[in-house]
Amino acid sequence: KGPIPQEVKKYANDWPTANQNFSNTRTAVNSKIDSSNVSTLGVGWSFPIKGVSEWGAAATNPLILGNNVYFQDLKSNVYAVDFTTGKQLWMKEYSMDIAGPSGVSIANGKIFAIKGHFEVAALDMKGNELWSTNLSNNQNIGIDIQTTAYGNMVFVSTVPGVSNANFYKGGSIGTI
Repeated sequence: KGPIPQEVKKYANDWPTANQNFSNTRTAVNSKIDSSNVSTLGVGWSFPIKGVSEWGAAATNPLILGNNVYFQDLKSNVYAVDFTTGKQLWMKEYSMDIAGPSGVSIANGKIFAIKGHFEVAALDMKGNELWSTNLSNNQNIGIDIQTTAYGNMVFVSTVPGVSNANFYKGGSIGTI
C-alpha cells in the first residue's frame, strides 16, 4: 500500500492530483500538446458549472482518472463528468458557498471535498456522502484550499476569513 493513494499510482499519467502529482509539476505526462501545436486546438466539449459564489464558479484544476473528470464548484457541489463526452455522470449538490480555491482529492475509493466554509466531506465514488467533519467553530475562520489525500490522511487548512466581508479579523488564525 504505502502513503501514496492507489488512485494516484494507477492514474499517474492522467491528472490524479491538483497539480498533476505530489511534486506539483503541472506537467501533462505523455501529452502530444506542446508550444508548437497548442494554437491549433479547439473545444472538445464544455460543461456548465452550476454553483457560482462571490468568488466565481471554479477555482482549481479538475482531477482526471481514466475516463472520469472530478471537480468542485464554488458552491461546494462535486461533479463526475465523462472525459470523452463531457456528460455529467453525477453531482453531489451542497449549494454552500466556499471561498476557494477548493477542489477534490481522491484516495482509497473516496472523494474528499470542502463542504461550505467549515467542513470537509468524504464521498464514495458515486457521489454519496460517507461523512463530514467541522474544522472551525469560529465564524471568522474557514477553509479555502483544495484537499490533499496522502498516507491515509486528508490534509486541509483553514484561513482567517470566510468571505470578502470578514477576512483577517483580529483573533483569527489559520491551521493545517
